[in-house]
Order: sequence, then C-alpha cells, then structure tokens
Amino acid sequence: MEAKYVRATDVAGYTRLSLNTIRAYVLQKKIPHIKRNGVVLFDLQEIDEWLSQGRVPVLDRRNPDKGA
Repeated sequence: MEAKYVRATDVAGYTRLSLNTIRAYVLQKKIPHIKRNGVVLFDLQEIDEWLSQGRVPVLDRRNPDKGA
C-alpha cells in the first residue's frame, strides 16, 4: 500500500525544491498541505495538481496561431 500522505522532505525530493523552499511555501500557504498536531503532511496527488497549475503552454514555432 502506497502512503497517501508524505512529509516535507519527501515533497522536496519529489519536486526537486529545497526543504527550506517547501517550508517557506507552507508558511506562506502557497502549497497544499495538512497540519495536524504540529505535523505537516502533503498529499502527492494534490502536489501534482499544484505543480500542473504552474504549467506554461508551449508555442508551436512552426504555426504561431496554435498554442497560447
């Protein structure tokens, strides 16, 4: 059974962001997380959705009318 929730160190490795960045995002409420009894946990499915929200469309240089 795969873990549903992971800790900040796991998210840092998964996203390739530093642990300090993950912690700062938590404090700034920029990243989806759950906090219970002082423990911060992350749902990797929510992290995937959060990452995809920052996706920038790629322009098709061969056909400038397509894309963004």
